[in-house]
Amino acid sequence: HPQLGVYQLVVGNGGVRELVGEPAPQCGGAELVQLRIPDSAKNPEFPKVQPQDPPHPDAPFFAYEQLTKAVKTVRTEQFDATRGDACTFCSFRSLCPAQPEGQSILSGEAR
Repeated sequence: HPQLGVYQLVVGNGGVRELVGEPAPQCGGAELVQLRIPDSAKNPEFPKVQPQDPPHPDAPFFAYEQLTKAVKTVRTEQFDATRGDACTFCSFRSLCPAQPEGQSILSGEAR
């Protein structure tokens, strides 16, 4: 899970050292617990739990690539507009080049 991966990087790189003291904890994996989704396969009375292995020192960890892409996007200030589920609630829909409302009425091109 992408968000868990970033949390694992934070823990593994000393991001919680001030909270827990020395020595800095090692990341031992993570779990995404979905409280409102029952674990129908094992026990429907308990929430669904998705475990995630810790980063291994000898193998690439997917969250590094994800974080690298995010940093590059912020530094280059190139934010490509893409449609998604959140568009319905977005305050910038009328200005967004990915939406019909955000298209220029003069040239038919995105603003």
